[in-house]
Amino acid sequence: MNCRKHVVLAAMLVLSLCVTGVAAASEPDPERAKVLYSEAKRLHEEGRVRESMVKLQEAYEAFPSQAILMSIVNRHLDLGEVEEASELIGHIEAKGSKMRRQLKKLSRRIKADLAKP
Repeated sequence: MNCRKHVVLAAMLVLSLCVTGVAAASEPDPERAKVLYSEAKRLHEEGRVRESMVKLQEAYEAFPSQAILMSIVNRHLDLGEVEEASELIGHIEAKGSKMRRQLKKLSRRIKADLAKP
């Protein structure tokens, strides 16, 4: 297994643990998450998608939220990691009509990408 695959699998494990609440080592820190999310957004706008993903994962660890998780799914798609996006999207609980619309749109994109040869 190559190094990239190990990093992705490790990140998915951390996220899975966070989603299930097993890895709650510290108190949620929404302020730190906001700072990290802003850094991730800037990095993404600069085209530094992999670095943006790392910041999003750190933000999620600081404050697990559905919005951050949805951004992580989007970064996986940006990186062509459709299987990883597909795995994580199942952990998103869409609350509110805007979030449900975004989730449906992401689900359709993932299904279309997975259907490609």
